[in-house]
Amino acid sequence: MSKLIKNWLVVFVVLFIWSFIWHNIILSGFYAVNLAQIARYADGAPAPLMGFLALGNLIATFGFAKFLPSASKSMGQFVLNGVIMGIITFGSFAVISHAIFLGWTTPLMIADFSYSIAAGAIGGLLTNYLS
Repeated sequence: MSKLIKNWLVVFVVLFIWSFIWHNIILSGFYAVNLAQIARYADGAPAPLMGFLALGNLIATFGFAKFLPSASKSMGQFVLNGVIMGIITFGSFAVISHAIFLGWTTPLMIADFSYSIAAGAIGGLLTNYLS
């Protein structure tokens, strides 16, 4: 297996788990209140279309595996470039969703934008470790 594919899969799995932790454990109450009117929920719990959620994360994490190793030489650069990649992928989604969707509130945008920064830092650290 090529290093790119291995790195991509590892970053995808870790950030997919991080997404679950962020949305369902760390900020579960916040998201239950702020997403209940606009998200897919079943029996009081998030019920996303998992295939599409995984595909979106798979697409987003490709940039971490493809671009961070060639653009970063030190751990600090990996983290900074990871944060930039997180903002480009996940953060832009948060801001655009706030612009388009009536129920996407400013606090929800801030929470998801914060997720993008944390996910980017984790992706950068992980990509540094894998490189």
